[in-house]
Amino acid sequence: MLKISMQRWLIRETRILYLIFLFSEYQNIQAQNETLRFEHIGIEEGISNEITTAILLDSKGYLWIGTSDGLNKYDGYNFTKYRFDPFDTNSISQNWIYSIFEDSHGVIWVSSFEGMCKFDRATEKFTRYKPSPNARFSDPNISVINEDNEGMIWTGSYASGLCRFNPKTGKFLPDSIDLDYPRSPDNKTIWPFDGVNCIYKDREGTLWVGNTTGLHQIKPTAAKPGQPSGYIIKNYRPDPFNADSLSGMVTSVLEDKAGIIWVATNNGLNSLDQKTGCFKRYQHDPKNMLSMSNNSSYAWGGRGMKEDQQGNLWICTSKGLNKLNKNRTVFTRYFHNADDPRSLSTDNVTSLEIDRAGILWVGSAAKLNKAKLNDKGFGLRRNDPNDLNSLSNNEVTSIVEDSSGMIWIGTYKGGLNRWDKRTNKFTHFRHDPANPRSLRHDAVRAILEDRNGHLWVGNGDVLSLFNNQMGEFTHYKSNDENYKEEHQLILSITEDREGLLWIATRGDGIRKFDKKARTYLKHYHHNKTDSTGISDYGAMAILADSRDIYGLA
Repeated sequence: MLKISMQRWLIRETRILYLIFLFSEYQNIQAQNETLRFEHIGIEEGISNEITTAILLDSKGYLWIGTSDGLNKYDGYNFTKYRFDPFDTNSISQNWIYSIFEDSHGVIWVSSFEGMCKFDRATEKFTRYKPSPNARFSDPNISVINEDNEGMIWTGSYASGLCRFNPKTGKFLPDSIDLDYPRSPDNKTIWPFDGVNCIYKDREGTLWVGNTTGLHQIKPTAAKPGQPSGYIIKNYRPDPFNADSLSGMVTSVLEDKAGIIWVATNNGLNSLDQKTGCFKRYQHDPKNMLSMSNNSSYAWGGRGMKEDQQGNLWICTSKGLNKLNKNRTVFTRYFHNADDPRSLSTDNVTSLEIDRAGILWVGSAAKLNKAKLNDKGFGLRRNDPNDLNSLSNNEVTSIVEDSSGMIWIGTYKGGLNRWDKRTNKFTHFRHDPANPRSLRHDAVRAILEDRNGHLWVGNGDVLSLFNNQMGEFTHYKSNDENYKEEHQLILSITEDREGLLWIATRGDGIRKFDKKARTYLKHYHHNKTDSTGISDYGAMAILADSRDIYGLA
């Protein structure tokens, strides 16, 4: 009996193991068969050059693309090109773009081998900055840009290391921050091309700098009066005799949603345990189809990793695009396939961005690639009287997505809704007669997030500024002596190049509002005898471009 029972047990266990093997193989095949359908954007589609060097999605929703022949701003429909003009000192300083960065004030900075440029959104002009040739940090090859919590700009170069730039004075600081570069025998000259590949700021404000010698954690310290803040540097270096050390030269750094620091190198991907200082390595294994496709990761401007809304990690390599699943166990690889026109345009990918709509943008040496990570729509959202976590009213009149990814929905009778797509949570803002800081009316026809990230709401006939921290509104009613309250709904709001707000109403013409002074500057009313004025008593919509104001009556 014992022998028969043992045989049955062995048969049963063998079957179980076989089923587990089949299931795991099915999962492996499924992971490898995941497809993305890429669109390819080149010169024919309007971009200035097909060699993409940098990608940035800014707080206004514009996609900035650096190329080997100019900077491009994409609004979802058209490209605006910015190129070097030798006869215009306010043009960009060079066409080969190294990196693009947006600071905490919404200012766009661009670097090249001719230094750094600041872009003025209002005038669309550039201001150029270069380090002094006599300074220790003298190389104008600015490879990367970032900003600390005090507003100081940190820059890295391809030969002179790391330095700080004061945007208030427009000057580079005289110090050059030592990242333990190997030096020449005279102990003065830094070996050439030992430059900074990336500067990353985590959620705590700590800077992570990657270069040939390794990873450098920089924690700013309190500033002395009249001086910039100090800093403490902790170095992590590759050690060929220590499997828990960094695996190679650092090219990109990213903090994921769980707070884990990920480090891409020229010898695989690493995750850092900050408590122990140990690294876990993820490297290519030719016997494992679920490993990385290639160990070599390089990205212009250090933007070679992104995390999507589902928690997957995307990594650039010189041999394909890789996705590491949210459990951090399986890599999915995406390659160029000459027989598939919707595959990657090339295997050598060098920059990544994911926009608010979940579209993945992949820069490469052969066109810009675009793919939808989630083709599913967000579905129908409607009012449910039995569900407090639903839309307040089905008569939707306005929708805006703010710079943090929140969706603001105005309704005709249900006030304002804030919808968090990630948690599917609705927050309602309604008129409360007992609360002067609530909405003044439940008819919300117009919503605008201005260039400073402030939310303006047209509720009824009143313009209101929303305080996100307090959940309160400040109201600004028309001060026009000819104003009549009845039927004067605000239908549209826009912001011009000077930061002034223009407001279209149903029967009170067009108003101009100074958001700094918090006052109306002018009202434009219809006058039958004035051929140069607005053509009707009301305006349905209003739009401002870089030069003019357009109203639809």
